[in-house]
Amino acid sequence: MANALSRKSQTLSITSLVVSKELVKEARRMDLELLVEDVTLSLATLSVQSTLVERIQSAQASDERFKEIIKAIQGDTQGRLCVPKDDQLRKELLSEANDYPYSIHPEWKWAYVTMDFITGLPCTPRGVDALWVIVDRLTKIAHFIPIKVTYSIDKLARLYIDNVVCLQGVPVSIILDRDPRFTSKFWGGFQRAMGTLLSFSTTFHPQTDGQSKRTIQTLEDMLRACTIDIQGYWDEHVSLIEFAYNNSYQPTIGMAPFEAQYGRSVILHLAYRLALPPSLDGVYDVFHVSMLQKYVHDPSNVLSQEPPKLAADMSYKEVPEKILDSKVVNLCNRPIH
Repeated sequence: MANALSRKSQTLSITSLVVSKELVKEARRMDLELLVEDVTLSLATLSVQSTLVERIQSAQASDERFKEIIKAIQGDTQGRLCVPKDDQLRKELLSEANDYPYSIHPEWKWAYVTMDFITGLPCTPRGVDALWVIVDRLTKIAHFIPIKVTYSIDKLARLYIDNVVCLQGVPVSIILDRDPRFTSKFWGGFQRAMGTLLSFSTTFHPQTDGQSKRTIQTLEDMLRACTIDIQGYWDEHVSLIEFAYNNSYQPTIGMAPFEAQYGRSVILHLAYRLALPPSLDGVYDVFHVSMLQKYVHDPSNVLSQEPPKLAADMSYKEVPEKILDSKVVNLCNRPIH
C-alpha cells in the first residue's frame, strides 16, 4: 500500500533541456525542486523528493510532550515514526492516505450489509409466513428473522435492533431492494438517525444486491428440505438453519462464515453408538467422528454375489446357505422344527 511515508525519493537527471514557463509552473504546482545551473533556465537535474519525513522529525524536536514520551519508553519506538501534535502534518497525512488513488481502506465486519425478504412460505401455527435475511458482505455471515408479512415498519425496526444492532453494531451502509417498507420515510429517517447510508438495487444494476439473492436461494433450498420433515413448523427451526448456513463452507471466502467472523470454525463434538451383535460384546461400541477416515478402495473388500435364480413367473425361493443351529418345539403336542 502506497502512502506518504513509504514512497521512496527518486532522482531523475536530464541534461540539455530548455525549460518553458509552463513546465516551471507545473513543477511548482507539483512541489518539485528544480536545481538550475545557470540563468538560461537550462534544466540540469530534476530531483523529486518527499520532505514529509524530515518535517515530522523536525516537529518532534520542538514538541516537549513528545520528548517526555520518548524518554519514558527509553527511545524504543520499535521502528515506527511517531507524528507529534502538529495539526498541519496530521492533515497532510490524512489527505494523502485518503485522497491518493491507490490507497487501500480495509472493510470491517458488519460495516456493509444486504437485506431482503423471503415471502410465500407456508404459514405456521404462530402466523409466521416470511423470513427477513440480513447478510454481512465481508464475512457472508447471516441472520434469519422469522416475520409476518403484515408487520409494520416500526415492528421491523425493533426486530432489526434486537437481532442485528445489539449483536453486530450499526452498519455503515445497507444494500436493499425497493420494497415499500424500505423506501418508506420512517425507515429512511430511522437509518439516517443511526448514521447508516441506504443503497437501493435498481433494474439496471441488480448486481448491487446479488449477495443477499444468492444467500436467499441457498436458504430457500434449506427451508424447502426442512419443511418436508417438520410439517409446517419451520419457524421453530430457523435458529438451527441459521447455524447450519453460517457453519457451512462458502467458496466465495474460502471458509465458513463463522470462521471469517470469529477466526475459528465451530466444531460439533459428535459420537455414534454401534448396534453390535452379542458375539462382539467385548468391542467398545461408541466412536467419535474424529476417528472416521476416508475409505480407500480395495478390490478384496468387494463381496461376490451370484444373481438369484428366478422361476418362470419371476419368483424365487430363498434357500439358507448354512443351518447353524436347530431346535424342536412342541406346539399342541406336535413337534415343530
